[in-house]
Amino acid sequence: MSDVIEKGYILLISFPVSHYISSWRLITRTQHLLIIVITNNGIIGIGEGTPYQTDIINDYKMATKLLNIIRRCDLDDARSVIIQLEDSLFKRKKKYYYGAFLAAESAILDAIGKVKKTSVAKLLGGIYRAEVPVCGTVFLKHPKKMAEEVNEWLKKGVK
Repeated sequence: MSDVIEKGYILLISFPVSHYISSWRLITRTQHLLIIVITNNGIIGIGEGTPYQTDIINDYKMATKLLNIIRRCDLDDARSVIIQLEDSLFKRKKKYYYGAFLAAESAILDAIGKVKKTSVAKLLGGIYRAEVPVCGTVFLKHPKKMAEEVNEWLKKGVK
């Protein structure tokens, strides 16, 4: 028996943050859309999408539509449907609610990975590297604060 999506849930989460984005505009709250899919065999897939360029309410509405479309689809068909819908919208509109698509596709991939007992990375073509050398991390914030953090790392000998 194949794994068919029987149920889907959408969660909206919002929490305070303090960081700057591309326009150096201070962001004080971030919102995320979570989609949970559950198959007829009890497999649970969880995905997240962050609607930075759109609004959370319209992403929620799109997520609701997507879940209604993929309900009763097997996992592979559901992924194909999501990709086709996203491609179609992207070609027709400058702005579409990609947070919903990100959450839906990653929830489906999570479920497929669990069924196949493999990682999502392997599903997407394989692991590029097992380790990433990290010397120091500078988080997004005001550019002056970021420069101060860089100087601190340089003092510690990080190049």
